[in-house]
Amino acid sequence: MIFTNRKTGVSVPVEFRPFAPGDEEGFRSCIEDYYGGGYPYPEYFEPGYLAGKCAAGDMLVLCGVRTDTGEIVNTCAIRLDGEFPGTGLMLLRVVKPAYQGLGIGREQERIQLEYAKSLAAASLYADVMTQDCISQHGLEKSGFALTGLRPGLYDAAAMLPGFEWRPGARLSQAVMCRRWGLSDAGELFCPACHREAAERVYGALGVAARFTDAVPGGLRPESELMEEYDARHRGRVLIVRAAGEDFPARIAALPADDAADVCYLNLKSPGAERAYSALGEAGFTFAGFKPLGPGEEYMLLARVVGEWRDTLHLTPGGQWLADYMKL
Repeated sequence: MIFTNRKTGVSVPVEFRPFAPGDEEGFRSCIEDYYGGGYPYPEYFEPGYLAGKCAAGDMLVLCGVRTDTGEIVNTCAIRLDGEFPGTGLMLLRVVKPAYQGLGIGREQERIQLEYAKSLAAASLYADVMTQDCISQHGLEKSGFALTGLRPGLYDAAAMLPGFEWRPGARLSQAVMCRRWGLSDAGELFCPACHREAAERVYGALGVAARFTDAVPGGLRPESELMEEYDARHRGRVLIVRAAGEDFPARIAALPADDAADVCYLNLKSPGAERAYSALGEAGFTFAGFKPLGPGEEYMLLARVVGEWRDTLHLTPGGQWLADYMKL
């Protein structure tokens, strides 16, 4: 396939194919050509890691390869074995700067979604950096909708060291989702104050949802909670699958440090309303949703230290969430 830059007239022959053993060096070169050394998941560069994941069916990785030189010029992947079972996470969506503006990324995304038709997933989603709107525009054209934010989770200079940033600048991610195999989210807890936002998100995804003030069921003694802290970026992610009797104390005990905290709260679990209150008391505020997991529907809440709004750029279709959050 020939891709041509309309402004310069330069043409490049590129084919798209699945990642294969032997692609490791070219793959890493592609990622680091954009991120420098800032990509936050270095395990993808370990010898045999991606090949093993693809062989096991845990990941679908495509490479855009110049047919005249063999150079890998862009990548795109879907991960199926992440923290949210039954959903596919789109990631590693990179086009080398020298090849941007040719339409390569958009075509690869179209091909990847064709591959993805065979996946047993309730939804596909992507966490998209918001220093610009390019990826958001592309995903919107592919049927994705903005559903939430991961505010200020990354140190800008560490994530994208080749860019110029003001001291202390932080980067956010837009959470974008596309319905894949789920048409009814069922009943879930949602505070009355956020039902307008919930109705907008689920309506945009074409999914039915019914909201309640509390999810029936008794609390377990201990919460089912996962916590990850990234010291390099000073970012903490919490995933609350089910809140227990210990949840308020555990949240209150989080370090009062300079980390940006993002919490996923399962709105279908008993105790979700109590957990929401405890998070609010600890300084967390509403940041949208990560919806459409089989049996799980998540609200996003965040507690951000420092200034991050100047690096937040959303498309007109996603600006409503920033307005809703009064950013």
